[in-house]
Amino acid sequence: MNAARWWSVGVVALAMGGCFDAEIGVILPDGGSARDDLGGARADGSAGNDARADAGSAIDATIADRPAAVSDAAAGFPDGSVVLADGAVRLPDGAVVSAPVSGCVPMELCNNGLDDNCDGRVDESCPCLPGQSQRCYAGAPAEAGRGVCNFGQQRCEGTGEFGAWSACEGAGTPRPVTCGGGMDWRCNGVIDEGCACTPGMTRTCYSGPPATSGVGACRAGTSTCAMTATGASWGPCEGEVTPVASQCDGVDRACNGAPEAGCDCILGRSRECYSGPAGTAGVGACRAGSQACGRGESGRTAWGACVGEVTPTDDTCDGVDRSCTGTASRCACVAGATRGCYGGPAGTSGVGLCHGGMQRCIFTGGGSIWGACEGEVTPQTDRCDGVDRACVGSTTACTCVAGATRSCYSGAAPTLGVGPCHAGTQRCVAAGGASSWGSCEGEVTPQTDLCDGIDRSCSGSGTRCSCVATTTRPCYTGAPGSEGVGACHGGTQTCVAAGGTSNWGACAGEVTTSCLPCLTASGSPWQISRASGPVCFGRTFSVHGDPGEYALATIPSEADGSWTAVPRTDIAFAETSALCGRSCTCLDGGEFTFFQTFFDIPAGFAVSSLVVRIGSVDDGVRITVHNARYPTGIVDPGSYVLLGADGATTDLARYLAPGRNRIVLTHIDDCCTSRSISGVSIVLNGGSLTTCP
Repeated sequence: MNAARWWSVGVVALAMGGCFDAEIGVILPDGGSARDDLGGARADGSAGNDARADAGSAIDATIADRPAAVSDAAAGFPDGSVVLADGAVRLPDGAVVSAPVSGCVPMELCNNGLDDNCDGRVDESCPCLPGQSQRCYAGAPAEAGRGVCNFGQQRCEGTGEFGAWSACEGAGTPRPVTCGGGMDWRCNGVIDEGCACTPGMTRTCYSGPPATSGVGACRAGTSTCAMTATGASWGPCEGEVTPVASQCDGVDRACNGAPEAGCDCILGRSRECYSGPAGTAGVGACRAGSQACGRGESGRTAWGACVGEVTPTDDTCDGVDRSCTGTASRCACVAGATRGCYGGPAGTSGVGLCHGGMQRCIFTGGGSIWGACEGEVTPQTDRCDGVDRACVGSTTACTCVAGATRSCYSGAAPTLGVGPCHAGTQRCVAAGGASSWGSCEGEVTPQTDLCDGIDRSCSGSGTRCSCVATTTRPCYTGAPGSEGVGACHGGTQTCVAAGGTSNWGACAGEVTTSCLPCLTASGSPWQISRASGPVCFGRTFSVHGDPGEYALATIPSEADGSWTAVPRTDIAFAETSALCGRSCTCLDGGEFTFFQTFFDIPAGFAVSSLVVRIGSVDDGVRITVHNARYPTGIVDPGSYVLLGADGATTDLARYLAPGRNRIVLTHIDDCCTSRSISGVSIVLNGGSLTTCP
């Protein structure tokens, strides 16, 4: 057997930890293998199995027949080269060639849990003892155990004396860089590689002459930090405005402080104009017009024609001062105009039957005059028919108009319209040329109360009756806002009458205690989800349950299929830690377990305090509140309970909202010692929430 074969056998034997005695798997040059005693005799002096002895002889014969070749231990290097433990190669002359930066070497080193030759397989063709397990990493060896590239596990499988390693499971791999995360995402020892800035950050930018920024129309823009294929960098300057040529539009586009330089007028502006005699503008019908600034054929701006002006013309005696002199010369009135008129005695117009008429202005061709007063009614002799024909404000002998009616009431004024009391009606009766009001008919005045629910005394209440006998009403004597909360509900009061009085009886059937919201998780007080497996943090924390450990925790949605019932209101959770035997075991890795419950806050229910108490926890727990105000959840800095802490959150009442509230406990196990949480209670307004009957 040549030196390369003995080196391979030695490596295999060492890798198996000395568990082989004399039997070893030998890899033949042609890719085959043989397993047998490599000596002719056993330790007890007896000969080995004939078949094995023959196989051993065949191996020696095969090795003896092969010509010397490049060492199997350092393929691609001169014969006699040896691969060292760190992946470097020692040449026959003693020189050492360092391992590549990636950690890859020409061939696989057995039973170290790494893909040494970077072919995507770990310890392939390496014998092992069935049932053994080891940590492993299937990526480039240089990445193993760095940053997010945590080790996984593989198991030796087989039923014979030796087995083969299974695929590596559970190992991490390099991830795209998330700037600002503070992690070694690419497993190369560099935190937040390629991040020149934090995505989402902005800064001002301006590419014009510095002195023009903020002058006239010019303004700075904004550059935003964004992720690229290689990291994070500042994007283009967006929204900036730099100097351009003036457009004579009143805007300082050149950003030199002189927007009207070189302009006869400013586009879009207008000015007043008038070509009539001085002093006539604004008198009578005359008025000024306006001119607008436009751009001519030469390209320069200039004032346009005067539009809308009215200058003096001849009067037409139509009530309009068209000559703009301030008066209409021969017009007493405007033709067709009207005005009120009255020819009766002063003080009688609008009294009784009397009222004024109307005069119309008549145009005569040479001028205009007012016509006769038409439609007026002046004083006449009274007929005592209820009409004031004399227009003096009254009829002499008529107290009222025959047949007329009016409301009447003989009871005390404050009782009118109270209880059953109401007014009656009086009718005017005429006789002998005079008239007077008859008796009051149909009125109801105050009477003695009968305590039957009717206010017969019209006092606004039954004198000694607090209520109507046998009637009922809903009642509740508990704390305001507590009715309908938890087990609390109202009852009924019945009015009891005796001795001419009545009062409301006791409130029967009400419940006024245990008025706290109920835990309403489906089918149980709480639900548990184990959907999250162990993760490596990529760094080591100094405190169990440190808030930073929850960066990789993702709370399942409330309807996620991973939730199962927890029948206890105080939770009693204790399971074996899944971190034991992993590459990240204590304070540099963890496993998350989630608990959720729900309760409703009625509108108007006063919340004074909310504290989540934890009896004991290993290694920590975080409380998240979800509701209509915080649909994606909110975590208060005081929502963390650490191993060895006092076991209670800060007051979280300010985060509750009317309606449905969801409370989620994120439990962290960050060390292979214990994994438990118990004694959980939600204390609202000083009382612990439970499920309702």
